[in-house]
Amino acid sequence: MRVPAIPSAVDRRIYDHPHRKFHRGEPLAVEFEGATYRAYAGEPVAVALFASGVNVLSRSIKYHRPRAFFCLGGHCNGCLMRVGGLPNVRACLEPSRDGLVCEGQNAFPGTDLDLLGAVDWLFPKGMDHHTLMTGSKVLNTVMQKVVRQLSGLGTVPDRAASEFPDVVSRQVDVLVVGGGPAGLAAAAAAASAGASTLCIDEHDRPGGSLLAHPAYGPAGAAARAVDAERAGAEVVANATALAWYPEDDGGLLAVATPQALWRVRANSCASAMPTHDMSETELPRNNQGWPTRFTVPSTRTKYESLLAKGKVNGPTQ
Repeated sequence: MRVPAIPSAVDRRIYDHPHRKFHRGEPLAVEFEGATYRAYAGEPVAVALFASGVNVLSRSIKYHRPRAFFCLGGHCNGCLMRVGGLPNVRACLEPSRDGLVCEGQNAFPGTDLDLLGAVDWLFPKGMDHHTLMTGSKVLNTVMQKVVRQLSGLGTVPDRAASEFPDVVSRQVDVLVVGGGPAGLAAAAAAASAGASTLCIDEHDRPGGSLLAHPAYGPAGAAARAVDAERAGAEVVANATALAWYPEDDGGLLAVATPQALWRVRANSCASAMPTHDMSETELPRNNQGWPTRFTVPSTRTKYESLLAKGKVNGPTQ
């Protein structure tokens, strides 16, 4: 696919920074709702679109208010999009690939102009569909059907799954959940003591806050991961801890990886997951329900991939 140029007026990438040198991948093109945008290999889809001037990625489930990325860590629903024919993809974690087709969700005819957003105008004080039109059984039945059509998150995938992912059982001495500086240090210490150690992190590369630290950056984060591996630990990225089952044979952690579902049992577990300084619900909001700023962790730990300039708050959400 032909890689388009970005008009300087809408280009939000930082090209010259006094303290950091950005290492981008090869330029490529992604498609969003019929238009083609420049991205770079490995750059998150949500970041690539925002950096190219796209402010609205999707719409909220009930009132169809505009949404874009918020946490940049895969922990909110601000950037759930249809990517490559799959619904509800966390676009802030999905790497850009040449020719990738992306669409917004829960909007008609498109995310920028969503006619279904009229529901927000019709019900300025909020809408409780449980008590709406309850005086007539017929009207209430019709209303419930309309509400179900207006709400929801995405539609079924373009293609049915051909097979279920493999299920793999793992047994280790020490399991570390979280591959930031604390997790990598714990994994290295456990492995150095002779314990079989597994360190998992849900992001595309380990390092956590080190990735955006001025003194370390991606190179320093990679070095810490290499140190843990040299000590004997297994460090796995793109591995998300889904659920802990304490009643299952002394405890079992379900871990999702791109290739399989792991059933991990460990003699000892260490939680080194990052804290969140502010949750989405704790942030001030304006009368449209939009958070007025990003979370602190998002601007800190995703700084190396955001690469954006200009206004990044208000109606973008």
